[in-house]
Amino acid sequence: MSLFLVKNISFRCALKKMPQIYDISVINQRVKVYASEIDASPFSGGIISPYIVVPKGVWESLDEKSRDVIIRHELTHIKLGHIPLLIVFRLITFLWWINPMVYLCERKLKEDIEHACDEYTIADTGITKYAYGCVLLGLAEHFSQNTKVVAASFIDRTDFDTLKERIKYIGAGKADKDRVFRQRRTGILLALTI
Repeated sequence: MSLFLVKNISFRCALKKMPQIYDISVINQRVKVYASEIDASPFSGGIISPYIVVPKGVWESLDEKSRDVIIRHELTHIKLGHIPLLIVFRLITFLWWINPMVYLCERKLKEDIEHACDEYTIADTGITKYAYGCVLLGLAEHFSQNTKVVAASFIDRTDFDTLKERIKYIGAGKADKDRVFRQRRTGILLALTI
């Protein structure tokens, strides 16, 4: 637990040194977007002061539409409350670390969050599923060329099976915002029950 807090504090200090790309307002909060020198996949964080971190190399190599899709994907994590949910689940894993079901539930929760976020982003941006899949594959291609990649939320480089499942899921059904909210309510009720 203390290691988690120390890493979090040290990352916050590093975040202040990163160049800021711009601010976005969402749900009465300002979300700062930073460019990182570290070649990690884009990710979001922060509960009180949310942020998005995008690797500089990725940001410069993408066109405007792909940038917008990535930012909207990370903003969706912030809007739908995924960050606090994952932090709460992380605390549960600290408390029940001995139970293997906790790790299975955590993995499934992360998969469901990514599927919901992909679906919501497709419905919100109006991008085609094919174009969204191309953005995901473009990120995977960028990271496969670099061996120093850190795994993060948008693409987990260490598990390309997850990427394959996300692309299959995207192609399987119709993107529907209402279904995302129903899944979210069900997930919260399930988490509270656990």
